[in-house]
Amino acid sequence: MNMLKTLKTPYKIALRIMIVVIIYRIMLPSIVKNYVHRTQDDLPEYVGHVKDIDIRLIRGAYAIDSLILKKKNRYNQLSLSANKSSRPLYGMGTNF
Repeated sequence: MNMLKTLKTPYKIALRIMIVVIIYRIMLPSIVKNYVHRTQDDLPEYVGHVKDIDIRLIRGAYAIDSLILKKKNRYNQLSLSANKSSRPLYGMGTNF
């Protein structure tokens, strides 16, 4: 505890910012997963579920694992699914 008292103010501010960024990075996959679920709920004819989302900050990309998307209409059973055994779905802010 004495170490924190001896740090100068700019270092204390930098340490606090780093802690906030690390906590945000840990929470980011859950935040994105909840956003995807809310977006899927807005689709009137489909029901879906995402099991896991991996965030790749350095590349600016994400990977969706285990996506299940089904049409609610009982006459036309359309199903789209991707799981870990298949290739994950990627999205990036820029094209490489």
